[in-house]
Amino acid sequence: MENKKIDLFHGIWMLLPFFIITLFIVISWIDRESFLMFFVLFMVALTAGVAAIVLIILAFRNMKNKWNKAIVICGAFNILFLGAYFFYHTTHSVFAERMAKHYENNKTGIEDLCNYFMNAIDDGCYVNLMFNENDEISKLVVRPVGGEDYIEWDYNSNTNSLLLLVGLNDEEVDNIQKKLKNVSCIGICYSDKYDKIYLSWKYRGFDRLSYELLNKPMTEEEKDKALRCGECGIPYNDQVIFHKYGGAIGYIDFPSEERDKFLKKHQPW
Repeated sequence: MENKKIDLFHGIWMLLPFFIITLFIVISWIDRESFLMFFVLFMVALTAGVAAIVLIILAFRNMKNKWNKAIVICGAFNILFLGAYFFYHTTHSVFAERMAKHYENNKTGIEDLCNYFMNAIDDGCYVNLMFNENDEISKLVVRPVGGEDYIEWDYNSNTNSLLLLVGLNDEEVDNIQKKLKNVSCIGICYSDKYDKIYLSWKYRGFDRLSYELLNKPMTEEEKDKALRCGECGIPYNDQVIFHKYGGAIGYIDFPSEERDKFLKKHQPW
């Protein structure tokens, strides 16, 4: 009996990397919103992937062992599952379609949020405000009225003093956070110098998906540019553009296939 328990424990331990890989694929498929969770799981799954390859190579040396057979079967399943994942994501305009659906489902709340935000901050200033999963400020960049330099908040700075520079008090910040949460978004950025608002929806892996919301419809020239230039994102209509932001490298293009497929299916104007 003791030997059977040891054998079972050994077998489960050998199959653990495959279970981790499967879990990572499942979480990626259902679009996990937490950037930190996604990154941690990616590193764990990467380690598990290396271990799985080694185990499969060793398993082929003795296919008579039942656990080696299980390893090969789990490996084949993960390969097929991963193939299905990539097939799904290359044949579906995932990000653009989800962004369109999210925008339509939250259009009224987004308009209310933008109007409240623009009325709350001082005219002529710049504000970039983001929150984390604990509803705490994770990013704050301001430029007061008449100022030339951007002031970025860090954990040693006084948050309230920076917010007061652009006319925001604690109650207004709480209301902005609640309105963002109501439309399932994590951040908002505005400057009346450019007459537009950037609304951050969520992180997807290392990228951040966001909406560019124009205060007035595009001109014909701007429409042509939005259709021709991949870096301009994917135009949804003459006042809404979908963007993907890659952190330090700035705005990045959507995959050309995804962009073309979405624009063919959805004519922005």
